[in-house]
Amino acid sequence: AMKNKIDKNTIRKVPKVLHPKGRKARQMWRSVNRSKKLQERRQAHANATLPLQEKIDWFRQHIPKGKDSWTKEELEQLTVSFVNRNAEAAEGENPAQERRREQLLEFEQQELEDKGIAVPDLTVKKTVQILRQWTGEKRHEVQLDWTYVALSADNDDGDESIATE
Repeated sequence: AMKNKIDKNTIRKVPKVLHPKGRKARQMWRSVNRSKKLQERRQAHANATLPLQEKIDWFRQHIPKGKDSWTKEELEQLTVSFVNRNAEAAEGENPAQERRREQLLEFEQQELEDKGIAVPDLTVKKTVQILRQWTGEKRHEVQLDWTYVALSADNDDGDESIATE
């Protein structure tokens, strides 16, 4: 049994007064609620992928042109500068933006000291090449090799490769 889909044109054809428990009213509410739910889902997905894209873009912008791969120490230094990118306040920043920036800085510093931050593995030449060619497309995100960089003296196994989702 195929259900009739209610769209804007159908809603315009509906009489001005509907019985609240009528079939047309239920169809309209179902359609409106579905649209809201889909919009919220799209927004949540966009908000979840934004930090990953910002991270990839930041690392892409900070790769020197002549360098094909990095040492672990250089990757650690680059990761520290990534975390400290929000250390200075921007001009004209309102208090809410400043609080958000400070919270993000504290969170990333804590993450860097505890379990490590997932960053593109620049010790792999293929990852550096993909980053240089990256234009914001999701298919290249999957091809990147990732590694955790942690700044703790007693943790030397912080270079496990992980896969992105």
